[in-house]
Amino acid sequence: MNRTSIGATGALESLRGRMERWRAGCGGKRSRVPQELWNAAIEVARREGVWATSRATRLNYQGLKDRMSQASTGSAIETTSPSFIEVAMPAARTADGSSRTVIELEGRGGERLRVEVTGASGLDVVGLAHAFWRRER
Repeated sequence: MNRTSIGATGALESLRGRMERWRAGCGGKRSRVPQELWNAAIEVARREGVWATSRATRLNYQGLKDRMSQASTGSAIETTSPSFIEVAMPAARTADGSSRTVIELEGRGGERLRVEVTGASGLDVVGLAHAFWRRER
C-alpha cells in the first residue's frame, strides 16, 4: 500500500486539489507551473516524500527533487511576494487640516495602482496590496 492512497495527509490532499484546479483553469499542457505551487510542493515533499508528492500532484519527480535540493542548499528560488514594500505613516496633512494618505503599488508587468484617501479611513493597505498583486496570476 502506498502513502498517496492510504495515509495521505491533509496538506498533500490540499496540494493535489490546488494542482487540479490550476490545471483545469489555466494550466494546460506545456504551461509552466507557478512558483507558488512549486514552493508548496517542496514543503509537502519534505514531510511526505518526493515520490508521494510527485505522484499525487503529477509533477515531474526529478524536477521536484532538483527544486528541493536547490531550496535546501540556499540557491535562489523565485518568490511570488513583492521584493519591496514601503508603508509611510502617518498620513500627511492637507491645507485644510484633513489627513491624506497616498498608496502606490506596482505589479510585475509594470501595472500601477495609485489610491489617494482623504480624511479618516480604515483602509486595509495589506488587503488592497494583496488583491492587486493576486489578480496578476
